[in-house]
Amino acid sequence: MNAQLLEVAERDGWVCWLCGGKVAADDGRAGPWAPSVDHVVPKARGGGNAAANLRLAHRRCNSRRGSRLPELDWPQRFGVLSEAPLWQALQRATRRRGSWETVAVVPTAARATAAAAWVRTRAALILGGAWSAEARVLTGELYGVALRADDA
Repeated sequence: MNAQLLEVAERDGWVCWLCGGKVAADDGRAGPWAPSVDHVVPKARGGGNAAANLRLAHRRCNSRRGSRLPELDWPQRFGVLSEAPLWQALQRATRRRGSWETVAVVPTAARATAAAAWVRTRAALILGGAWSAEARVLTGELYGVALRADDA
């Protein structure tokens, strides 16, 4: 295992940033579950080799993603009724640190709270840094999920 892969794997806790599954240390085989270094913004899209742009991924997950920008699809369990494109919302939030951005509308407080935790975790995995997210009442029946990039 090369030094860069080992460094990224240890930093990321041996967890695939794309599927959330555990990644086993390379046993010398190049199977689908072997560790690999993935570029958050692919090199083909202008991404570099800086540590902030590198994440641990299963070889299979990395290959499936190819050179696409990170896609963030809301899990169905949240029942999202309306959403902002998350990649663009994350980019806006990093440019306007400290400003809240509503990224989704969901039907219950419990789902909004769970969705806020999910999107905060995904933002940190994708872009690093500190993020806050919260559920907000929009109407008596609808809840918003708001996200912000915290000051460094």
